[in-house]
Amino acid sequence: MSQACADQLQGKYCNAILGDMLGGLKYPSPNNLTPAQTVLVNKNLAAVGCPAIVTTATLAQQAFDTIVFPHPSGHRSPSEGLDYNGYPMTYLRLWTYFWTDPATWKTLTATASAAGLTATVTAVPVSLSFDPGDFSAVQSCAGAGRPWVESDGNSAPSSGACGYQYSKVTGPGYDHPITSTQTIVWKITWTGTGNTGGQIPGLSTSTSGQLNVLQIKTVNR
Repeated sequence: MSQACADQLQGKYCNAILGDMLGGLKYPSPNNLTPAQTVLVNKNLAAVGCPAIVTTATLAQQAFDTIVFPHPSGHRSPSEGLDYNGYPMTYLRLWTYFWTDPATWKTLTATASAAGLTATVTAVPVSLSFDPGDFSAVQSCAGAGRPWVESDGNSAPSSGACGYQYSKVTGPGYDHPITSTQTIVWKITWTGTGNTGGQIPGLSTSTSGQLNVLQIKTVNR
């Protein structure tokens, strides 16, 4: 048998295998598969010696895999650089502001192309949350937050600010700090050739740090 005939038979065999899998998934076209389904189909094709399929969904997954998602900068006011007894600190019943740098809060994109197809992935930060570490509810903001300024005083956060008030100190001795965590939640979508597109499961990036909560009578911030 010539190589051309062997290749033709292999192609027909692989097409039949692919058709059976698409039928089992109730999708007539590879372009209707989700990225996860495409990964599964390609895994099964590889198991029988058939080449992987290229779709806008697979390209979207490739593009997504190249994105480096930044972690929140973990900034707080009082500054995370201000410490007491060797640990960062904040104050009881005063607003602890939290925010992340603009460089970590921006839309991210990536594109992949092959076989005449193209897919672009877009990741958008949609919320910044603050887990205070004291077993209270996680606080969530729609934006990146901002630093505390003198005109804020001890008023509730406004004008894009995000904050939390601690109700218990971490004393006595302040040698058992708690761990707070900032988290950026990302919404991820993709578009591709032929009006294809959809969503990729969102993810989050986090930064944690220790702090003590101090009780004081007067504060200069």
